[in-house]
Amino acid sequence: MPPRLSTTELLTSLVYLEPDFDPSTLTVPQLTGLLQAHDVDTRPASNKAGLVALFNSEIAEDRERLLAKKRREQAKSPRSSGIRDGLTGQLVNGATEEQGTPGSSRRGRKSSVGPASTSTPRRRVSRMTATPIALLEQAEPDEAKLEPELEPEPAPLRAKRKSRALEEAAFSSENIFQAGSSSPEPAPESSARRRSRAAVTSSDTPGASASAHRGSRHSMIAEGDLVTDSPNNPFTNAVDSAAGYARRTYNALTSSDPPEVVPESGDAHPEIDVDDEEADALIPYAASQEQPLIRPATAVPLMALFLILIILLQFARSSARLGYCDRGSNTNAVLDARLVQLQAGEDCISQGKMDCPPVPLFPPSMQALHCTPCPDNASCDIHLLTCDAPLILKRHPLSPLSSILNGFPGLGSVAFPPTCVEDESRKKLLTNAGRWIIERLQRYRGEQVCYGYEPRSSIVPDSDNPLEGVEAWKWAGIKKSDIKQMMSETREGKSLGEEKLEEVFVGAMRELEERKYVLSAMDEEGEEWVAAFRAKMNSGCKVRVWAREMWMWSRMYVLALVAVAASALYVRRRLYLSRQTTVLAHSMLPTILSTLQSMDSLPLLSSQLRDSILSYEPNLKRRKEIWERVEKIVEMNANVRVGEEEVGGEVGRGWRWIGPPAIEDAGE
Repeated sequence: MPPRLSTTELLTSLVYLEPDFDPSTLTVPQLTGLLQAHDVDTRPASNKAGLVALFNSEIAEDRERLLAKKRREQAKSPRSSGIRDGLTGQLVNGATEEQGTPGSSRRGRKSSVGPASTSTPRRRVSRMTATPIALLEQAEPDEAKLEPELEPEPAPLRAKRKSRALEEAAFSSENIFQAGSSSPEPAPESSARRRSRAAVTSSDTPGASASAHRGSRHSMIAEGDLVTDSPNNPFTNAVDSAAGYARRTYNALTSSDPPEVVPESGDAHPEIDVDDEEADALIPYAASQEQPLIRPATAVPLMALFLILIILLQFARSSARLGYCDRGSNTNAVLDARLVQLQAGEDCISQGKMDCPPVPLFPPSMQALHCTPCPDNASCDIHLLTCDAPLILKRHPLSPLSSILNGFPGLGSVAFPPTCVEDESRKKLLTNAGRWIIERLQRYRGEQVCYGYEPRSSIVPDSDNPLEGVEAWKWAGIKKSDIKQMMSETREGKSLGEEKLEEVFVGAMRELEERKYVLSAMDEEGEEWVAAFRAKMNSGCKVRVWAREMWMWSRMYVLALVAVAASALYVRRRLYLSRQTTVLAHSMLPTILSTLQSMDSLPLLSSQLRDSILSYEPNLKRRKEIWERVEKIVEMNANVRVGEEEVGGEVGRGWRWIGPPAIEDAGE
């Protein structure tokens, strides 16, 4: 393999798809071109090694499929083998003519090279008349085969063709069948003209004309290097077959009305000069005029379709008359009357009577005997529907089509019936009014509970009779008339009006009672009161109510606890005072005994000694308690004698010292 083949040459030769091909022998541009030709992304590969790896993974592994695909593409591409040059008649690309190859057969127009001219090439085409059409009709059965008997052509025409055969080449430079051949060299200044002559002989029979035409067409032979018409040339036979098919189509279209032949004076074979482009446009124009003469009969299907449409319209009209069924029923007056009429007709026929009411042709399953059910919460007439208050009528989105589609099968007597739904604006208005009412009632009851006006018996909302035992309206209720008056004073109430306000208030109260948010009662005077089940209070009231409830529940326990605590404190206090009294009495004993010992057997009143020693204690009761403890301790002493004594004219309990004198006195 040459080392520097281009990417195009590599793709054409398919060398890179051989099993023993080494991609490393290629250059980076060659590898890149091959990969991109097979739609492989080369951006991940940054060097030759990466490109070789991509080649092995994307192309080498799939070489068999790619090789078969390339060969199929080459087999379909045009080739120049067997194509002759339009000027010289030689085979193109140096090919040699095979031995025994018959010359191509040509018919009709012939290409000739005339003297050079500067004018535009033109073709001389004979005027089309009725006789050539007849000739073509007779020549079409076996175009590609040679007839066993060839009638000789008249001498003038044969001589004329033979004299021109040497000037004509086998193919024209404008031959459309020379696909892939190289363009011929430009002609001299004088352009060649081709003449196509057709004899206008109305006196000849079609059979004779066709035989003469076939004989003249197949009489041409190959002379030297010029290839002329031959009956054994397959290429010419194929062309003749295609042309024969076009003529047969054209003859079928024109045979019913052949054109009149208007011979021109002084010329049995008139000719007209036509440009090449105009002449080439003649055959396509004739082919484009082909029209099928036999068309499928559609009268019966259209009639059946029209009949079905009439039946459907009649069924829809009959079904639409039924309208809505009665409320809670599957029939109405119109349907009942229709059923009665049908039954009467069937009974009449079954009895063999002659004068019977008409009976439909179709069975009951195919008749309109069903009305549209009346929607819930609505009252229906035949063609009228009224919703129960406070519901409103909601139209179906396709209701504008009801007048057209009413009664059609599958849609019912009313195609798109409306429904009864709640009025969203009214529902929103009732919700807002209910919230306002329950807010006022709950706040009022909260105030009553906060200040202790609520009785001890509570209201149970879940009980069957919440007013049993306790009538809430006596302490937490408000008159309905007062609530309505307060609502009418609001901005929303003023905008509603008196009648609308009454409707909204009644609806809101009924909804609150159904949901057990409020309870109502009537007093002896006939005034209706309403109260909320629950109270709504602020934080201060909640704490206050909680404390009150806790006190009511635990006050007995609190009092008992306080009593126990007080008793304990009292006992402790008494014990403490008793211990203090004893200690104080013992502390005063030495002073009292020394005082008595110093009196030298003179009596001393107990009360005088008490007031003298306990002069600092202002509480007389406390002073008395302390001294009673002192008296018990002193009188238990054997050196003190207790008795009634008179001291200074005062008689009372007195003490006298009878024991030894003091130590100081004994020393003296």
